[in-house]
Amino acid sequence: MSIRGGNSLLAVRAGCRQPRPGVVLHSGDGYTALFTPVAGSSTAFTAPAGVKADLVKTSAGYKLTSRTTAQVIILDADGKPTSVADRNGNTTTIADTGTTPTSVQSSKGVDGARAASLTYVPETGLLNGVTQTSAGTTRTTTVSGNSKLTADGNLD
Repeated sequence: MSIRGGNSLLAVRAGCRQPRPGVVLHSGDGYTALFTPVAGSSTAFTAPAGVKADLVKTSAGYKLTSRTTAQVIILDADGKPTSVADRNGNTTTIADTGTTPTSVQSSKGVDGARAASLTYVPETGLLNGVTQTSAGTTRTTTVSGNSKLTADGNLD
């Protein structure tokens, strides 16, 4: 699965116009999987055949847990990821403006280097910069108009 700015990983399908109610998981490679509601439950979903993950509705959105890697993805009510944790509890938190991620915060690493801010091209909404500050040094990586990656600051 991938996290892409402005896109949701989950889409809730409900109502009479949909052939089957449930929650659709969208993978970064274009794969989709329909999790169907468990009869009698307002929070549990059944994974489709071949998908080794559990989806649960929470008070704030959804929790998707991989049965193979123990990775946990927390999603808001719109299906946008707000945090990703590995099997050891190392968590990456994603903050957004409602349409695109604006910052990423990690629970591991050097204290000052755990956060990064993201900037976008206003006309296209494409990511064009990542900035991180640690120990008084700011590092910025940008994508120029010709799609070349450039870096400023100390990258050691």
